[in-house]
Amino acid sequence: MTKLIKNQWLWVGTFWTCTLFFGVWNHHAVDAILTLQSQNQVLRSELTFQQQNARKLERIQDEHSKLFLSAESVQLGVLSAKSLLTELASKFELTMGQMTVAPPQKGSETVILNLAFSGALERIIHFLATLDAYRYLQHQHLVIKLDPKSGDGGCELSLLLRCRIQPVELNESPANEPKGHSAL
Repeated sequence: MTKLIKNQWLWVGTFWTCTLFFGVWNHHAVDAILTLQSQNQVLRSELTFQQQNARKLERIQDEHSKLFLSAESVQLGVLSAKSLLTELASKFELTMGQMTVAPPQKGSETVILNLAFSGALERIIHFLATLDAYRYLQHQHLVIKLDPKSGDGGCELSLLLRCRIQPVELNESPANEPKGHSAL
């Protein structure tokens, strides 16, 4: 009789151990499924948001890209900005004076440009209004001095140039590389 009781306790113990093992395993499996469902729901809502707001997101991205001048280096960005400023000044018939560049800090993608020019006050105002279209050139300091006799003005302008360094992409094949020929 005692042998039969001992064997029953062995079977009962094994049964409860298996029950406990499968219960813990089931809990982990359910937890993993709920986590995946949660991630799936987040991804679906993100995808829905992007699909519904694609035009707005594209417009915002375009506006953000206008805040920076794309250039291979800060120095090339400065040359591009100098060329633009000189071109705009000649377009509005302004006399360009001194244009200086504060040396950029190491690792910085911003440079301060200081320039002086003179001309008719109306042309200076139009120049400044046109300059607002170039959002990567942010006004830092502006001083306009008027000559009461001639009606002309002089302007000293300090601009912050924001560049985004773009690596040079070469899509050309090297000249020494042999070109493949067909077997026909």
